Amino acid sequence: MAQMDYKMLSREKKFVKDELKNYDTEFKKLFNREPSRDEKEPMRPLYVYYKRLKQYLSKVEKEGGGSGKAGSKESTTTSSIDAN
Repeated sequence: MAQMDYKMLSREKKFVKDELKNYDTEFKKLFNREPSRDEKEPMRPLYVYYKRLKQYLSKVEKEGGGSGKAGSKESTTTSSIDAN
């Protein structure tokens, strides 16, 4: 995740969230009810990944990296160049 910029991380988070919602929607279409916790178990790795994405994005936002590359020195380098 550290190699992805903020926009890429945000898009990935949205994509994963949409996939999780899609699972619930399709399940509801098939069975006319929401899936139980046990029935969501096959999706656990995706839920774990989604949670990690959210946590990482939150960390990047708190560090002020919401506009540049996550975990990158690019914004520091750019401001050094601009200062000269």
